[in-house]
Amino acid sequence: MPPGPDQTRDEIANLLAKQDQVDERRNRREEIERQDTLDLSDFTRPLCIENVAGFEATESLFSTILQLCEYVGLQYKDMYGRTRPSMIDPTLRPMLPVPPHSSYPSNHAFQCTSLALVFERFFPQHPATEELHRVAARLAENREWAGLHYESDTAAGKLLAERFLPFLVDACTELMREAQSEWN
Repeated sequence: MPPGPDQTRDEIANLLAKQDQVDERRNRREEIERQDTLDLSDFTRPLCIENVAGFEATESLFSTILQLCEYVGLQYKDMYGRTRPSMIDPTLRPMLPVPPHSSYPSNHAFQCTSLALVFERFFPQHPATEELHRVAARLAENREWAGLHYESDTAAGKLLAERFLPFLVDACTELMREAQSEWN
């Protein structure tokens, strides 16, 4: 459940404090804009397969995870209906256009954490697994820096990813096998 009004006010204060950190926001701007579309390169780069042939099944798995999680996440957003931060406090100036759907949970956090968890499930010893989790966390945090999400949205997206993982693994078993064959 989304937090109540008191915690929401505290979280808006945190977002306003981030907004006041002009240099940090400037440093993150390009990254935030690139990450808005959930380009796969943020996840293929740590695996050293960005623009490399022979990993189409891995990219297909990643795309499928992002699409499935987008759909599921939007259902939760619709169910909870949490108002975006800038709609509550108009002094917040988001760095990106405000999406038309609700804020809670963060779909970017849900999608990216899910991707990292699925990869970890089928390659637990891969050296880039930790980096995928760092990328997912950074991307989710950047949505807060962009003024689009509360911290609790991010936490809820990550929790949803953990809880949805068994269903996601079940739905993607065949794609996971195909992706695994590229890595053997």
